[in-house]
Amino acid sequence: MRRTFPALVLLAALAAFGANAKAQLYVGSNSSGQTTNFTSGSYTYSSATVGNNTNDSNNTLFVANTNTLLSVSDRLIIGNSGPLNSLVISNGASVTSDTSLNDAYYAIVGSGSKSSNNSVLVTGAGSSWSDGYLIEIGGGGSGNSLTISNGGQVGMANAEGVEIGSSTHSSNNWALVTGAGSILNKLISVGSSGTNNSLTISNGGLVLSSNSTISSSPNSSSNTVLVTGSGSTWSNSGIATIASYGGATLTVANGGVVSAAGGILVASQSNSTGTLNIGSVGGSDTAGTISSPTITFGSGNASINFNQSDSSSVTSSISGLGGIKQLGSGTTILAASNSYTGTTLISQGTFLADNTSGSAVGTSSVLVTNAGTLGGNGSIGGTLTIGSGGELTPGLNGVGELRLTSGVTLQTGSITSFLINSTNNFTSLNILGGTVTYGGTLRLNLLNYASSASLGDTFALFSDWANGATHTQDFASVQALGDSFNFSDNGGLWTGTDTHGTTYEFSDATGNLIVLSVPESSSSALLGLGALAALLLLRKKQTS
Repeated sequence: MRRTFPALVLLAALAAFGANAKAQLYVGSNSSGQTTNFTSGSYTYSSATVGNNTNDSNNTLFVANTNTLLSVSDRLIIGNSGPLNSLVISNGASVTSDTSLNDAYYAIVGSGSKSSNNSVLVTGAGSSWSDGYLIEIGGGGSGNSLTISNGGQVGMANAEGVEIGSSTHSSNNWALVTGAGSILNKLISVGSSGTNNSLTISNGGLVLSSNSTISSSPNSSSNTVLVTGSGSTWSNSGIATIASYGGATLTVANGGVVSAAGGILVASQSNSTGTLNIGSVGGSDTAGTISSPTITFGSGNASINFNQSDSSSVTSSISGLGGIKQLGSGTTILAASNSYTGTTLISQGTFLADNTSGSAVGTSSVLVTNAGTLGGNGSIGGTLTIGSGGELTPGLNGVGELRLTSGVTLQTGSITSFLINSTNNFTSLNILGGTVTYGGTLRLNLLNYASSASLGDTFALFSDWANGATHTQDFASVQALGDSFNFSDNGGLWTGTDTHGTTYEFSDATGNLIVLSVPESSSSALLGLGALAALLLLRKKQTS
């Protein structure tokens, strides 16, 4: 027997269902150029979509002003299939999505493979967007974006976080966090899949992460993060990975800061390529700051490029298979004991080893060439070659000694420079093993010493010669700065005389510079002339 319900009961049930149901919000469904404005009050929907279908474009949802709240219990989508749709949150308004905290729902900007150039802008102090699970910028399409500016904030409520570029088809998606007070919390990945996805943190913006990755799948490549400008910060409470798979680049410049309490990992897998840039490649940027206990090169192709025009000091311990390049005109100081094994190339600027233990460059093979300079008061543990145009200048700020444990090859066109102030104040190379292959030009800066030179003064420029260290070949020339005079060679003994009449000798065999002779002082010369005059007068009297 089929049961029936009185009409009044059915109507009451439908009325009750309608009262408790949440509506769905569409801005542009089978239409384009639609606009919806929420400027005051609270609005609640089960879902919200701006640009629902393939041809739905240029639709916009505005949420503006303090005390305006849009709450979406499940999924919020900006550009489900179509292009150029947008959400703008401004002037202190708030949007919350996935308030049900259901991990089956999350927010997407650019959902389908054809959903491109869709955008979200969160701007102005107090303006915010929070999601209960996950926000994808470029879930499937390309050119989709998130901009947080002028104190706007995007945050996650006990949730996964934000991904920029989430699928194989996700390319050229980006996020910008700019201006003091602008915050993105929390970032998971840039390019979890896809190519050319990016994050820029500028002008004092702040991004927070726990563990984060740039390029995290085999299908991800050429994904980037740029942190630039004073106060701009990317803070990781865990590990920051530059290329778990694929290719990725992190650039820190112009006073920006990247911190990672759990360390920085570069190119973790064998088929990955990861690059950490200090200053932009080929630019004139100043340095940013890396605050991390360790920088670890993984199994892939990993490198750190120092491109800055000013000074940058790195205290992180650097280890693993990667290498370092000094490409900028500024100065780089490595202050830790490092153990990385890749090549160190110094082709521009100044690279200073300032470690107090171990080796500043691990067991790396070091090449100084073009317009690069190597110096410092630390230790070089790997093989060292000074190529044409390269300069070896031990010490720091004209003081101290650089320790070489594997010798050095000084090639044709190289310069080896020492600063000599006094017998207790001069720079030197401590040779603690290996072979010194002389070549190029030896340059001696005597400007502060020449006027006080004393007979027999000795300067051990190449000192110690420990652990079986030896030397071979000869310099092509020896020059002095100050009086700007040259030395002549006699089988590895180089002699030269300055304008004061002081003669110096440098020995290849000992590595010492010695003062061979000094001119008589003016008082001694006058006494000699006086004695000669007295003798002549005496002889004249005796003959008269």
